[in-house]
Amino acid sequence: MIDLTAAAAYPDVQVQGSYPITAEQWADAPHQYFCFVSRSSGDGITGSLAGPGPTA
Repeated sequence: MIDLTAAAAYPDVQVQGSYPITAEQWADAPHQYFCFVSRSSGDGITGSLAGPGPTA
């Protein structure tokens, strides 16, 4: 999860998700995905934009 309050400091923030690309990879592994946060300007991010994470 992303902390939307912290992310608001960066008007050009981008969030991308990635997951296994084939049916075999999806079937062989836990159903997980990864999130990547960047800025369209290429400038850095100071601090953390990490949210609280899942509750379960």
